[in-house]
Amino acid sequence: MKHKKTIVALALGHLLVGSISTPAQETCIQALSIQTLSIKTLSIECRADSTEDVTVDGPLQQLLILCAVPCPESGTCPEPEPQEPSPCAPGATCFEEPGSFFTPTAEEPVRRIVMAVPPGSYTRIHLRMDVRHGGWQHPASGLHNVFWLALGGNRDLIGYVNLLGPGRDRLLMRHGMGLVQEHKPKVEKPFVARPGETYTFDYVYDTAQGAVELQVWNRGEIVGAVFAVPNVDRVEVGRKDRFLLDISFPPGAQSREPTTFGWEYQNLLVEYLPAAGDTP
Repeated sequence: MKHKKTIVALALGHLLVGSISTPAQETCIQALSIQTLSIKTLSIECRADSTEDVTVDGPLQQLLILCAVPCPESGTCPEPEPQEPSPCAPGATCFEEPGSFFTPTAEEPVRRIVMAVPPGSYTRIHLRMDVRHGGWQHPASGLHNVFWLALGGNRDLIGYVNLLGPGRDRLLMRHGMGLVQEHKPKVEKPFVARPGETYTFDYVYDTAQGAVELQVWNRGEIVGAVFAVPNVDRVEVGRKDRFLLDISFPPGAQSREPTTFGWEYQNLLVEYLPAAGDTP
């Protein structure tokens, strides 16, 4: 028995509507919302025994799928399952990697994520990520990378966070737009990170408030914090610009920058909020 499927996609302001087959009886509507940045082909499945492929021309910012399924014999539609609210701030462009998305290995020691946002001026960039400490690598007192986030390259550095282990026991943060490495501000704080623990790193680069802030959480408490002041009043993004997020270091590149083998990076969220009055 075939059941009606209605697909509604919002693609850069253009509405695409497609209907497949016809309803055989009264139906209940189930809805699923998917946020993505770029997609060409999406497989829509409303029932385990019925799948349709839908090809969409061009990038999508949001896709809403409505699947019609048979009503139960009672004629009463079940209540839809509640949808978790999006963690993305209103008006922001967001990138998410839910769950465990990277653990450095010999085959993939470094993960790079490339992020394209609409051109314009941005005044707040927020990154949050959980990291399970997988043990100190040699040298333990070297830089164990949490993340490096930049616009195009290291000259325009949004944020760079590392942990240093026994012998140093530090939390290190650097930033700096339009500056060479030796001129970038560096802030270090005493911090003892423990292997096996999971830490939440919450990093905000807010030029409107004139603040760079890193908070580290563990077991529901703030266990570390670092503050600084950005050297620009906004981040200008051109049409061809890309934000780059690197995690971990390549083996052997620098003697004091070990690859974080065994560390687990989880639940990434990056938000880019445009300046007031600037709608990308």
